[in-house]
Amino acid sequence: MDITIRDKNLRPVLEKLLSGERLGFDDGVALYKSHDLIAIGRMADRVRRGKYGDKAFYVYNQHINYTNVCTNMCSFCAYAEEEDSDKAYTWSIEEIRKLAGHFHEPL
Repeated sequence: MDITIRDKNLRPVLEKLLSGERLGFDDGVALYKSHDLIAIGRMADRVRRGKYGDKAFYVYNQHINYTNVCTNMCSFCAYAEEEDSDKAYTWSIEEIRKLAGHFHEPL
């Protein structure tokens, strides 16, 4: 797979990657600052395929919205409720712990 780099600041990162050299702090900064997401994705895929072949991995995480009460009431939001609304909720710490514990059970 040929990797085309549009961001010249990623060239040293690609060269290290292709030579098997470990990336350093400055390489991480270059990746972070770059808007060349296609090249970054292709470089990441190259490393993944080199290490794991066709296996793919994912992270399962859960974001708990402990309340839907909001004082901003942005015009584009279909989620927020005013405090006195029948649809408003705010969970206690105990309710949040119970819910969070549920997500740690084996699937």
